[in-house]
Amino acid sequence: MLKIKHVLMCCEPEILEHLFFSCDITKQLWHEMAALLGSNQVNCYEDVARLWLSNTNHAVFNMISCAFLWTMWKFRNDMHFGRVNWSGLQIIWHRLVCLLKRWSVLCPRKRLTQMDNCVTLLENKVQEAPRILLC
Repeated sequence: MLKIKHVLMCCEPEILEHLFFSCDITKQLWHEMAALLGSNQVNCYEDVARLWLSNTNHAVFNMISCAFLWTMWKFRNDMHFGRVNWSGLQIIWHRLVCLLKRWSVLCPRKRLTQMDNCVTLLENKVQEAPRILLC
C-alpha cells in the first residue's frame, strides 16, 4: 500500500540502497513482483545477486530484476530533473513492462513463454486501480 506522504515519490536521503531496496515504494514494488513471479522477497543487492549466480535457472527473474533496477534509476532521474511528476505506482509498472518488451529479444528461447507470461502479469498491474493508504 502506498502512503500519501510519498506524493513526490519519497523524501528520504538519496542513496542507492534506499532507492533500490529500502524505500517504502520500492519495497512495495519488489513485494508485488515477488508475489506475481512466485519468488522470494527481494530486500537487498545480495538477494538479487544470489539469483544471478544460477542464471540459467532464474533467467526470467534476473531479466525482470535488472529491468526493474534500471526502471527505478531512470524514473528517479526523470523526477529529479523535472521530466515527470509522481503519479503513482502504475507509471513504474508501465515503464517496466515497456522495457521488458524491448528486452524480450535477450531472453533465452526456452524461457520466452515464461517471460511473456510474466510480462502479461505485470501488464495487469498497470491496469489495477491505485491503492492509497491515508496516513
